[in-house]
Amino acid sequence: MIEVEFGMSIELRSNVLNKEEKQFPFELVELAKLVPHEMTIDHELESIKQGLIDSGMVYWPLILDKNSLLILDGHHRTKGLGELGYRFTPAVMIDYLDDDLIQVDTWYPIVNVTVEDVISELQKHDLQIIKSEVNSLDMPRLVNREITCVVGNETHLYNIIGERELVFHIIREKWLEGILYADNAEISLKHAGPSKTAIISWSYSKREILDFVLGGDIFLPKTTRHELKYLVGKCNVPLGSLK
Repeated sequence: MIEVEFGMSIELRSNVLNKEEKQFPFELVELAKLVPHEMTIDHELESIKQGLIDSGMVYWPLILDKNSLLILDGHHRTKGLGELGYRFTPAVMIDYLDDDLIQVDTWYPIVNVTVEDVISELQKHDLQIIKSEVNSLDMPRLVNREITCVVGNETHLYNIIGERELVFHIIREKWLEGILYADNAEISLKHAGPSKTAIISWSYSKREILDFVLGGDIFLPKTTRHELKYLVGKCNVPLGSLK
C-alpha cells in the first residue's frame, strides 16, 4: 500500500504497485466541452493549480468517456487549468460503458474522530442507526444496498440506513480536511484503529453515474473511484501549448 498526497488529502492505494504502466495515445480536448461528474475540493484545487504554475507542465492526461466527454479522472486538473486561463487539456479517450479497461468503485473515507463522535453527529439526522451484533463487515448487504453504509473500525461497527448522499455530506461538512481515502474497504477498517472511523458504502454503477450527471446533477467529491487496469504513462505537455 502506498500513500498519495493531494494538497491536504491523502489517498491510501493498495494495488498501484501491482499494475503495469502503459502509454496511451492522447489528444488535446477543449475544457469547455468536458462534463464533470463530481465537485472539487477547494484545498486540493489550489494545490493542483500551484503545481501547474510551478512545473509549467501537465504530466498526466485526463481520462474521458469518448461518447459523452464525461471526466472519469482529473476533475481538479480540469478546473485548475480553466481557472488559470487555459483552453485545452491532454486527455485519453475510452468507451466508458463498453470498455472493461476501466471499472468504477468508491472511496472509503477515514475520519480522524472516534466512532462515538461520528454516530453522535449522524443521530441528529434522518438516518436509521443499528449497532452491528457481529463485528464483521457485511459486504453482501452493502452491495445489495440493504445497508447504506457501515461506520466504525475493527472494534465496533454500526449499520446506517438512509440517504447515501446525506451521510457523506455530513462527513465532509464536519471533517473534510482530516479525511484519508482508502481504495479498499477492509484496509479502511484496519487503518481506522481505535481513535478513527471508517465509512464504507456501496458504489454507483457506470450507468447510474452517466444518467445522474447527464440529467443535470453532480456528485459530492470523492463519491466515485475510477480504476484503470494499467498505470497511465505521462504525457508531459507544456502549458504553453494549451492556450
